[in-house]
Amino acid sequence: MYDAVTGYCLPFRYGSPVAQARFGKGERQIGGVRFVQCEDNEAVGRAAAELVEKTLLQKPDASIVFPTGNTPLRMYQALRRTPYSLWARSRLFHLDEYVPPAGYQGPVKYESYQEYMRRELFDCVGGEKYYMQHYMDRL
Repeated sequence: MYDAVTGYCLPFRYGSPVAQARFGKGERQIGGVRFVQCEDNEAVGRAAAELVEKTLLQKPDASIVFPTGNTPLRMYQALRRTPYSLWARSRLFHLDEYVPPAGYQGPVKYESYQEYMRRELFDCVGGEKYYMQHYMDRL
């Protein structure tokens, strides 16, 4: 996730054995990436949401790409409490989409990830929303 002020910043949960072995305690700067230690998954979600909010405050017309899956759910919970007006000029994209394997002959359904993003975040915040389906249909 990109923080417009400090550069790249990746919140991580300190309890992770990989994080403990690699980073120890506290914040670390490695190259242009700032790693922030968080106590638990809730704190990771809040830290990630704060980065998005800070970006929107500094660049109201920001384009932001969001992933699907279980990992960002706590961030989405925190972002749903963000004032709707903060999102007014932003452009929101979701990262993932299902692409059938080569040779697949069945029906292609795009709504799963699109519906996920609507349910978890996009219906709760302002801004223009862009869904991969619109671009996949043009391929």
